[in-house]
Amino acid sequence: MTSTAQSSRSRTRHTGVTAVALTAAAALLAGCGSEDTSDNPLAGEKAEAGTVVVGSNNFAESTLLADIYGEAMRAKGVKVTYKHNIGSRETTYGLMKNGSVTVLPEYNGALLAYLDSKATPATVEETTAAIEKKLDGRLSLLKPTAAQNKDSVTVNAETAKKHGLTAASSIGDLKDVAGELVIGGPPSSRPGTRAWRA
Repeated sequence: MTSTAQSSRSRTRHTGVTAVALTAAAALLAGCGSEDTSDNPLAGEKAEAGTVVVGSNNFAESTLLADIYGEAMRAKGVKVTYKHNIGSRETTYGLMKNGSVTVLPEYNGALLAYLDSKATPATVEETTAAIEKKLDGRLSLLKPTAAQNKDSVTVNAETAKKHGLTAASSIGDLKDVAGELVIGGPPSSRPGTRAWRA
């Protein structure tokens, strides 16, 4: 793959998209040891006292981030359990509010889009401020990390050469040849979803 064209959505929805963790008040209680939870992630039981329950949405990157946050806490002596692959943001946000999940690594741009679909912040700071206005009062937003997650459209070398595409090309440059191309992606990338909004 030789050419990457970032969608304009990167600028409006996900400028400064960072991994953040939502945490219920007093979630980081000191404890020792840890265990992986393989029970039903949708079970609504509250976290055991002294244990942090780290959750993830139902995609691989979210699970990886949950493991990174969980292992970082475990290294500091916090007792950690996991609820991986819970489901969509609607489900994980509900489990955060009821205390079944106490830490959830999240993307601030995606979280804001869920909380306020009309918000259009341009910076990490604006995104964070907008989330804090909409976030349920039982939850807290931790300081965003410097990590970024931006969508892109990637083509192979043959397609790039055939259509004169470079790393500086945009999705708009594909307009005249769109009928010749096949785009693949996860369900969240279907036409009509946030991934297609400019």
